[in-house]
Amino acid sequence: MGPCLHDGRYELRQARNQAQIAAAQALRYRAFMEEGGALADEAGRSLRLDIDRFDAHCDHLIVIDHAASGQDRGGVVGTYRLLGQDAAHSAGGFYSALEFDLACLLGSQGRLLELGRSCVAPEHRGGHLLQLLRNVAEPGERLARRGALPPSAPSVALWAGRKAQGLPGPATAPSAVC
Repeated sequence: MGPCLHDGRYELRQARNQAQIAAAQALRYRAFMEEGGALADEAGRSLRLDIDRFDAHCDHLIVIDHAASGQDRGGVVGTYRLLGQDAAHSAGGFYSALEFDLACLLGSQGRLLELGRSCVAPEHRGGHLLQLLRNVAEPGERLARRGALPPSAPSVALWAGRKAQGLPGPATAPSAVC
């Protein structure tokens, strides 16, 4: 599986193994718990990972920094978590439904895709890495923005799209998203 997006320095792609998912969860832990003050459960605190019941049902997009030096080279510096409608059903619902009333969206005819738990390492914020992640959140005609929930820590947005427009399910390769 090739990269989804690559700009020479950053590569955006689907996590390929559990170690890459754990690296994304560690980045989320630093952003949400250490920086944002969110509370982790006991398992998350002991592992220093932002983990929940939805992770096993999601596609995890990661951004890798190929320009870093030393042990930081190839490290995960950004992440997005995608939860498709079928996977959300298997997970017992969308993550966003824990905090928001999604009834108006869940009753729509479109297929839903939740993009959430996004974060970027502090030293990479403010640069073109954010634009790279926006390419996932706003890919033109492929996803029709039906409604975005107000950002929170962690920020969560729910997006709607149609299969006919090329919206992949959770097990689809990320190149289909881009």
